[in-house]
Amino acid sequence: MNHQPDEDPDATVAREAIDEYLTARSEHWRQIAIATRDSDRQATYHAAENRLTRWREHGELDSWVANDVVEAAKQNAARERREAMATPVGSAVAEAATQRVQAVRRWCRAQGYVLADDVAEGE
Repeated sequence: MNHQPDEDPDATVAREAIDEYLTARSEHWRQIAIATRDSDRQATYHAAENRLTRWREHGELDSWVANDVVEAAKQNAARERREAMATPVGSAVAEAATQRVQAVRRWCRAQGYVLADDVAEGE
């Protein structure tokens, strides 16, 4: 990423989550475009790749992507909590997962994004 180092831990967590999400979506659509050779799927892949490039080069993010990143962070945190509870340090891992979700939410809101789950802060 071409972002300057940021002392705000929320920004660091959020930027990593956004980059991971956009990279995964681009790769997902690339694989589908290759497998199907469908022009609509190829266009979707190119749009995903363009979103990733805009993010990495300019820090630009569509509002709906911010919401999707928060939702993906929530799903990842839920999975991590389930997996962690089988370990001796499960509660610490679960708390860290919750903190990541909250950091992504705070950063997205601070950037002016309106999130679909604004009424449910305590996941």
